[in-house]
Amino acid sequence: MLANWLIALFLAYHVGMPLTYYLSARVYDERFSWRMFSTVRLQECDVEVVEREGQREQPVNLERDIQAAWVGVLKRLRPAVVEKYLRRRCERSHAQEVTLRGHCVGTDGQALPERRFVLTCEGGELQQETAP
Repeated sequence: MLANWLIALFLAYHVGMPLTYYLSARVYDERFSWRMFSTVRLQECDVEVVEREGQREQPVNLERDIQAAWVGVLKRLRPAVVEKYLRRRCERSHAQEVTLRGHCVGTDGQALPERRFVLTCEGGELQQETAP
């Protein structure tokens, strides 16, 4: 009887854990191998990074700042990667705020809402916004 309960718990965990992806707002989280069937990976995204110092905004040339492979990872708009990169930009510049804007096109060719990540450099928390 105890063995049956342990097997049931084991199976429930291994089925339920990947399902948490579909029940959460983490659309760009691809930790599970069965995500290869997702259309999220097929979206084409371009990103732009802008630093604000006072009233002046300065675009960041990503290709000169980081390796091409990391530019590709940023284009996936994974929040943990975006936050790490924006914090790095804050450390290396005199910016007060760094913004990453992601412009994606879905697999059907339709433009998706802009995703915006804004980090206030002095002790700020990463803010995520989706344009309507």
